[in-house]
Amino acid sequence: TADWHRFEYMTFTNNPTRARPGCDVAGSGVIFWRCRATNTGNAGFWLHELGTGCYGCEADAFGNNSTGYGGFRLTRSVANIVLVGCHAHDGHGAGFAITAPGCSAGLAYCISANNDSTSGNGIVLTTSNNRAVYIQNFVAYGNTADGIRFFATTGNVPVVLVSSILAGNGGYGIAADATDRKSTRLNSSHTDIARMPSSA
Repeated sequence: TADWHRFEYMTFTNNPTRARPGCDVAGSGVIFWRCRATNTGNAGFWLHELGTGCYGCEADAFGNNSTGYGGFRLTRSVANIVLVGCHAHDGHGAGFAITAPGCSAGLAYCISANNDSTSGNGIVLTTSNNRAVYIQNFVAYGNTADGIRFFATTGNVPVVLVSSILAGNGGYGIAADATDRKSTRLNSSHTDIARMPSSA
């Protein structure tokens, strides 16, 4: 893909028995508007260049050959990728996979639902190097694994989660590897709730 292109109302698919994405974006500033990736071998949309964005896009029936990629896979360092109003559903693997060192991303009004396999998380984060990931008005529902999963390589990534629903998933709402729980704990800006004495 060349730089600075815009695709509207397009459907991407391929042979689901091959380990290939529906759309593999290799250009900067490429925008997808109300596009769909369906029945793909691995990822639905594979986004890995600076300034790429998906708006109102859908990925379904992805991961038929390889489940570790996600409906929307973000994999480039310093990519600044934006996803707004996107829906990843009924696929094999995570709905949204943010997997590159230094990949910063913003997700707003996105849904991950009914994705299966052991990697069927709403969002999986394995990025590192202190690049921020901002998630607002996100819904993860009916996935076989966790709503949001942090892996051990997440390190010190600042993640902002605002007004989101993580419900009805097979695992935890938010989960982290045992080796990474300290670095991914919730910000301690809240005050602790006082407990009644044990003698009460």
